[in-house]
Amino acid sequence: MHQQLSEAIKYWSHIAPVVKQPKNKKEYYHLVSQLDELLDIVGDDENHRLMGLVDAISSLIFS
Repeated sequence: MHQQLSEAIKYWSHIAPVVKQPKNKKEYYHLVSQLDELLDIVGDDENHRLMGLVDAISSLIFS
């Protein structure tokens, strides 16, 4: 198994709640709040290591 996949599996219970499709307004607004927090951390740095997470959460919100 690839190391990255192995690490993702190991920490999935911590990651999954952050990257799941919202099923109702409460979950949607919680995801928006998490995105706001991430954007505060990332700022204007498009090369920030968390930009992939910003993109993933944005996709969940705007899909």
